[in-house]
Amino acid sequence: MAGCGAWHGQMNAMSEIERASQWIMRNGIIAIVRGDFSIDDMLRIGESLLAVALTAMEAGAQFVISPNVDPESASYARTQDLLHLLGVFTATEAQTAFAAGCQMMKLFPMHTGGPAHFKALRAPLDNIEFIPTRGVSLECIGEYAHMGTVAVGLGSKLISSRAQTAGDLTSRAKALRQAWEAGKNA
Repeated sequence: MAGCGAWHGQMNAMSEIERASQWIMRNGIIAIVRGDFSIDDMLRIGESLLAVALTAMEAGAQFVISPNVDPESASYARTQDLLHLLGVFTATEAQTAFAAGCQMMKLFPMHTGGPAHFKALRAPLDNIEFIPTRGVSLECIGEYAHMGTVAVGLGSKLISSRAQTAGDLTSRAKALRQAWEAGKNA
């Protein structure tokens, strides 16, 4: 899977946003835009990740991203043929998620370890596909691509605010995509 796009919420100027989002999805960048509906809104204290996965599936989600390793929700997602990216940071967490049947997982938060952490973790666990998130920027996206990650998760480096114009979104997405391609081809 080269990447997916998930757009949550209702937005103004939908035709411009739709064109920008279609460009992003065609080009394989994971983009989660915070709107009226988000996973953050659903993650309330005491609510299990399985409940979040069920709610997301009922809302039409094609994949679920978790902040941690939750074998119960991963197991359920597999029975429903739903991609579930468990959140990991350490080799132990990654191996636990792999043992739960996940071959692709969210590597997070990357602002604390960066590409060096990805490289160190990937070396002994090269049978796992990692998707670095939180801390991926224009300056380092090419390095992740060069080291073989299948995708990255982008937040504020792509989406600056609710008032962001479609032109700015498209410009940021294109710059990120160019840096990604340059890294892959380096």
